[in-house]
Amino acid sequence: MKALTVVTESSMRPLPAVVLARARVYVIQQQILVAKALSSVLQHDPSITVVGDGARVSADDLTRTSPNLILLDSETSFDALSNTIGTCRLACPRARIGVLSEHLSPEVMQRAFSAGADGYIVKDILPEELISAVKTMSAGSLYVDPRLVGLILRKHAGIGRREPNELSRRESDVVRLIAAGLSNREISQRLGLSDKTVKNHISHIFSKLDVTARTQVVVYAIRNGLA
Repeated sequence: MKALTVVTESSMRPLPAVVLARARVYVIQQQILVAKALSSVLQHDPSITVVGDGARVSADDLTRTSPNLILLDSETSFDALSNTIGTCRLACPRARIGVLSEHLSPEVMQRAFSAGADGYIVKDILPEELISAVKTMSAGSLYVDPRLVGLILRKHAGIGRREPNELSRRESDVVRLIAAGLSNREISQRLGLSDKTVKNHISHIFSKLDVTARTQVVVYAIRNGLA
């Protein structure tokens, strides 16, 4: 199962070789110099292969190079980011998608996840932190900058103080999978439920927890041991 992973300085230890060998990265940034610089940083780690980089998405290049992680520029409109992620999904259905942003902002992060991202990386981190984030996402985990997790927890201080038994067993299963970064369709496939049933469960979860966004569900999951 994919899991929510928050990487801190103390947790930046080398990953097992079987995981390290899986990192195949394609970097897409509007400024080609930035794309080249990021590629250069990542190439310093022997467990990461940068299979391509560029200023815009090329479905043909993504299909040809078959990355398992695509790093995107977030400095676009929500619609543009959604369309870009959609193109990436069609070209590489199994690839994880990480968004690189200049903004340490829960709202901007939520926009990225709503657009379909699997990770949110703030650009002011150190090179070793970027490498750690890339390994985390390549291994199948959802990545969130640890500083943003703290901001979200403080902003939504009341979330998670309800009793976990307010949720049914099936709703708790859905919460775990939301926290693991799965989409509604992936949740329906994992649990053997119809898309409509999953949507109904999520609607009930939002109502019971008095939340309006999936990131708030993740906060609840963290506080109640479901993530």
